[in-house]
Amino acid sequence: MTVFHEVKQPNFDSVFEPAAGSRSAELTIKLNVDLLPLDPELADSPMGPQHPVRLVNNLAHAKNGLVTDADNGLIMCRTWLTHEWFEFKIRFKKMVEMSWNNQMILLPGRPAPRARSHDKDYKQMLANPRAPAHVECALELDVNSKGAHAVIEVAYKVDKARDFRSDMHRIVDTDVEFETSTMKGFRKRKIFQVTAAHEVGHWLRDLSKPSLHHVDWEYAKTLPPDEREDASYGHVLGKRVAMMGSGNLCTEYEAKPWLGRIGQHVNTVSGWSFMHRVHFRQRFP
Repeated sequence: MTVFHEVKQPNFDSVFEPAAGSRSAELTIKLNVDLLPLDPELADSPMGPQHPVRLVNNLAHAKNGLVTDADNGLIMCRTWLTHEWFEFKIRFKKMVEMSWNNQMILLPGRPAPRARSHDKDYKQMLANPRAPAHVECALELDVNSKGAHAVIEVAYKVDKARDFRSDMHRIVDTDVEFETSTMKGFRKRKIFQVTAAHEVGHWLRDLSKPSLHHVDWEYAKTLPPDEREDASYGHVLGKRVAMMGSGNLCTEYEAKPWLGRIGQHVNTVSGWSFMHRVHFRQRFP
């Protein structure tokens, strides 16, 4: 057997579905996310638990407290109401999956060394006689799982206009909405991103690494320390608009988790490459 349906690993799980009828073959990364409703009273207290959580049923029982963001700023937050929390979890899953999905296509390359049954496996990636063999990439979140690959605290901001610098471990309630930014030299070009989708991207890590870096981290490392942070989000527009930059575009960099995993599902093919769905559909309508 050379095609494996499911792979489970500590960084994330994945499922490969062969093409069927007109439906393309699909590789789905499944990430179990433990979302935690952060208790602002104990959020950064040395006397509190590692991940203090609290839900209340009405505002009369809610408390305010200062929560530290990724820039060490102190932002006023309050306790989550139960109905707000359940609505947030639904919104989180919807917006993150929407941001990542329907963008990435993987194209198989040459037969792997000493591969057997290559032609049979290749045919499992054919869905359209007018298009080459290909695999669509997808991300699926489980926000109710106990076996978490990712643990993310979520604070509820009191002042929605106040900036909160999120990271892969701590976000806020407004991070499930589109935000806009610009890049120096392209001020008229608005860049859109759902912050939660970007932070989840950091969890799509290689097994040997703590996180998936920003899209331009390798370039940023060559700069003076005080210039690295901004440059890591993309020193050119084509990288700045990427999901692991400041935008919502999935590039070859964002496809790395899928490119790294597909070989464990289809081991008779090597030399996989990335193509954006828009370009694929333009060439093979």
